[in-house]
Amino acid sequence: MTSLPLVERELRLASRRPSTYRTRFWAALVMVAISLCFALATRMPTAQLAKAMLSVLGILAFGYCLLAGVHYTSDCVSEERREGTLGFLFLTDLRGFDVVFGKLAVTSLEAFYGLLAIFPVLSLPLLLGGITGSEFWRLTLVLVNTLFFSLALGMLISVLGKEERHTMLGTLFALLAVAIGLPLLWKGATTVIDSRWFDLVLLLPNPCYAFKLYSSGTGDYWLSMVTISALGAAFIVVSSFLLPRIFQEKIRTIRTQRWADRFHRLRFGKQQHGQAEREIDFRMNPCFWLATRDRLPKVFLRIFILGIIGFGLWSYPVFANKRFNLIGITVYSFFGIHLLLKMLMASEACRRLNEDKRSGALEMLLSTRLKMSDILSGQNAALLSLFGPAMLAILLLNVMWTMWITLINDSELTLMLWGGLAILPFDFYALTWVGAALALRGKRYHRTVLATMGRTLLPPWAAILAFFFMMIGGSSISQAGMKAFFVVWFIASAIYDWALIGWARSQIMREYPSVPHSLLDKPERI
Repeated sequence: MTSLPLVERELRLASRRPSTYRTRFWAALVMVAISLCFALATRMPTAQLAKAMLSVLGILAFGYCLLAGVHYTSDCVSEERREGTLGFLFLTDLRGFDVVFGKLAVTSLEAFYGLLAIFPVLSLPLLLGGITGSEFWRLTLVLVNTLFFSLALGMLISVLGKEERHTMLGTLFALLAVAIGLPLLWKGATTVIDSRWFDLVLLLPNPCYAFKLYSSGTGDYWLSMVTISALGAAFIVVSSFLLPRIFQEKIRTIRTQRWADRFHRLRFGKQQHGQAEREIDFRMNPCFWLATRDRLPKVFLRIFILGIIGFGLWSYPVFANKRFNLIGITVYSFFGIHLLLKMLMASEACRRLNEDKRSGALEMLLSTRLKMSDILSGQNAALLSLFGPAMLAILLLNVMWTMWITLINDSELTLMLWGGLAILPFDFYALTWVGAALALRGKRYHRTVLATMGRTLLPPWAAILAFFFMMIGGSSISQAGMKAFFVVWFIASAIYDWALIGWARSQIMREYPSVPHSLLDKPERI
């Protein structure tokens, strides 16, 4: 019998997929373009240019490796469970180890090809001078180790979950908890008790900590490498052990059925609770009622809002005490909150239509009195009611930060904050319509979400990245020039968002001509 037969089968399938070759092409092209822009915009000495280029390219490559599990392995096993094909694999002599390694082989192949295409570009700073060979290889080891950790964690969550949306968001939040949550816990714990055990428990498992230490190569760097590798291997072992035992449908006992009923009432409410309100919503637009009847997303958004308010209160001592070593981390965390909120918007905008399109439920809905305009208007109203409080919380956080930034007299940062807030409503509607247009194509959910975010957010962020390249490169930009850039960036981003909305509308109208021409339609009364 062939060793790991599923690995051979999956590798043969992967060799025929165009995405296997497109990934490494686009990864190399993007890194080469960034390197050229960085080299042309800079006026640094060669050695300083090499260090800055390696730092920027390393951060981008590290972000790709850290989030690879969300795209590649978060749904590789749960998809088999949803389609009911996983049980056929265990009718043979295959074991959980064979299935997990087979899925990991095909997903890691595409991810590793993308990383492999980046390595020659990462070696350019080494040729420029100012970078040692050991520093370059330590960075390479961090990237490979982080990629393995992310893919293994996504595999474990894919084994434990079943729904594509849950496994994707679960992998994302697990990676963010490791990358951001552990350092925050370490910072809070060490302010009370300065102990070496906190470093061992909270920092060594964090790939970001290993990435921070790659240039020095201290003892903690190698301890972190071993810890991350051991955790990735543990995820694979646990996945192989659990997969043959949890994929089957279990007979519910009275106790488990009771807990399932309680959870269902918690999510959707009792049958008599709010019946009058539900009848009003259903008469206005049944799609709005269908999209808002689940309470679970609202609970998660309320927790997110509490986290935003807590982060704002926590950041006050940083600005009041002028702790400049933490101000940079705080600012990046603020923009990370914006990005996380937009990711949640994209995931929710694509979910319902993508599921209905792939399952055939959309055709059944359109065979009734409902029109596509009713479905879209109901979804838009539901998304606005869901994310409206979160955007108001972001507004409150901006007001708090505007008052606290005056303590450090940084007018540029204030302008950046209000520019990011002003573009948030435009991005919301762009994500809503682009997500609907791409979801109606019926592609896989996580690819739809990533494509929605890429089309909406990537060009404006590329402009910001090019601007910061000019600043890092030593180009002198006055305060008036910086203000003018952010004003032009905001206007251009708003125009781009409305152009995307128009493109999405035209794509939907081409397939569903009943969609009206107005962009913001109110739900029709049924």
